[in-house]
Amino acid sequence: MNSKIQILFVSHNLPERGAPHHYIPAIWLSREGYDVVCLCPDSGDGLEQVDGWQDMGRLDLRRVIASNRLICELKMLLHLLRLRISFGSSALYYVYGSRICSVAWIALLGMRRNRIIYHTQDFLEPRRHKFYEFFEKRLAKRAGFVIINDENRARFMKSHYDLVQLPTSVRTYLPASWKIPDFDANKRIELLSTLGVKMTGDEKLIMCQTAYSPVRCSENLIKAVALLGKNYYLVFSGMESGSAGERLAKEAVSRHGVIDRSLFLGYLPYTDLLGYTAVCDIGVLLYANDGIGNFYQCPGRLTEYLRCGISVVMSDFPNFRYLALKYRIGVTCDSESPTSIAKAIEELGSRPPDQIQADRKRLKQLTINELCYEKEFTKLKEVLVAAMGREDN
Repeated sequence: MNSKIQILFVSHNLPERGAPHHYIPAIWLSREGYDVVCLCPDSGDGLEQVDGWQDMGRLDLRRVIASNRLICELKMLLHLLRLRISFGSSALYYVYGSRICSVAWIALLGMRRNRIIYHTQDFLEPRRHKFYEFFEKRLAKRAGFVIINDENRARFMKSHYDLVQLPTSVRTYLPASWKIPDFDANKRIELLSTLGVKMTGDEKLIMCQTAYSPVRCSENLIKAVALLGKNYYLVFSGMESGSAGERLAKEAVSRHGVIDRSLFLGYLPYTDLLGYTAVCDIGVLLYANDGIGNFYQCPGRLTEYLRCGISVVMSDFPNFRYLALKYRIGVTCDSESPTSIAKAIEELGSRPPDQIQADRKRLKQLTINELCYEKEFTKLKEVLVAAMGREDN
């Protein structure tokens, strides 16, 4: 046990809102015996915890309740200052995500470098988000240890921010022990019935676990489905009902003639999202080729799709191409070309049923044995050991 080591984990994300990837390091450290306290925002919506939290260890969550973002950040700053006084300089301060860097940078002024760890899974490339980049650079330079989710992003971040050492790469993977819903035939029937489909067994459901966005090449995906047979259907999630993103998506599917082959599930609780993903046939990971961040993606949705047993259509970027070749997780394509996307979808959709079932089983095992957080955690633990052993200022 490591109960003598206190870790204050600070994040801008709600623990129960969306995927748990931001909190998996804290969950895992707690499970390993570290004394972890989490400072996190809370909108006051009374959201329920996602399945899996109880399995991974109970965190000491210090919630900052505020509906207004600016007020929330000010309250987070005050809480962090109080906790710094309470915890002192012997604790480790683990800051997760660029959007909390401004708060952490101010609150941790004067703290010894070896007491600060900065972790990001979405490196902000130059000038995309100038405000966040300003504070991220300063906190990363101040931190004794920086963690990022891709080694190529790590090299660029070191050069761009002039960091002393190369950030440690810890990929954004689900733990093998995370609870995943099984394939539920009734859920599949539910989706097809909602679409008004007379089921023949040849239907292909394409899950898009993200909001409509140019960065996600959403319109190109919709154009691609318009090129495919009538048995291909789009399933969208990640958009609140009535939101601007949902309105844009519905306009696009109507404009391209696939509104009758598109289903909008809204913003789902995480377990429900995985349950619906598990009954689809193909996942989508498309990104615009517009910078270092997207080009070297390592999204959490990757192992979500694979743990649910579905193959993936991905942008033809180095990381995805490597995984497609080594592990046969799906097919890459030119995400700027609807024709290329359609060809990749059709390649996966044309697999015989016995191969689809074999692939489902194989992909699930892959994320349990190989592409899992358990293997990544060893690198995080090395950072913790180094942080506890260093005495530099």
